Amino acid sequence: MQRHSLQLIFYLLISFLLFVGTTNFRIKKADFLSNTIFLPFTKSVFEIKRVRTALLENVSLKEELYSEIIRNNHLQNELNRLSNVSVSSEFGKEGFSVADIIGFTGNFNERNLIINRGDLHRIKRDDPVITSKGIIGKVISTSLNTSVVIPFDHPDFKAAVMDKRSRVQGILENDEYGNLTMSMIRRGEDIGVADTLITSNLSSIFPQGFYVGTVDKLVSEPDKVFIKAIISPFVKLSSLEQVVVLKKNLHKNGENKNQGQISSPRLFETLE
Repeated sequence: MQRHSLQLIFYLLISFLLFVGTTNFRIKKADFLSNTIFLPFTKSVFEIKRVRTALLENVSLKEELYSEIIRNNHLQNELNRLSNVSVSSEFGKEGFSVADIIGFTGNFNERNLIINRGDLHRIKRDDPVITSKGIIGKVISTSLNTSVVIPFDHPDFKAAVMDKRSRVQGILENDEYGNLTMSMIRRGEDIGVADTLITSNLSSIFPQGFYVGTVDKLVSEPDKVFIKAIISPFVKLSSLEQVVVLKKNLHKNGENKNQGQISSPRLFETLE
């Protein structure tokens, strides 16, 4: 009790001293106290402000990074279109939404990601999901504030991809051993180890040009007509904390507004 009384008297005395004198004199006294008696407190306040400012700047820089990635992808697609390759990379006005991974659903080998964006953020089923390094998967269900994303390592995930160098087309999927592969490659096609794979213009989900991974090795299929490529993905899902949902600009009937986009073959529409 006596200790609290002494503290109260001390603070009252400090307050009295601060209010005595001219304005300039009071400012000098406050500056002196902030650099002596109250230095630990003022340093803590400034440190909190500095950390908060850094966090806000980090969020802003991430948004700028994702905007630049999408812009670069769009410019690459425009270059391809001018080279008589008809592709589309149209998104809605908001473009994308950055989301945190807040959980998982399903068992370890077949688990989906749960993100903290949903209907309130205009996330829709089949919206593609990426990071700055490459593709992640697609949205398969939404609720008010969350969505479920099927990642590329899920056994049910499939997508149309191609070799960036040779433009050889194939299907991204997981084989019976849990390897990420590009299948449906005809024997003799121009594809090799260390080639980079990107999303294909035949994809009904992903825009063309987003990175997938590199070819580790080529394996013959039992039918001896096709081969498959074992892929090392650019994104490590086990250490993933944040993703970006691309918002596609669609008609009410679900078709893409861009009339220049080529129609995906039924094979790829079914697989995706």
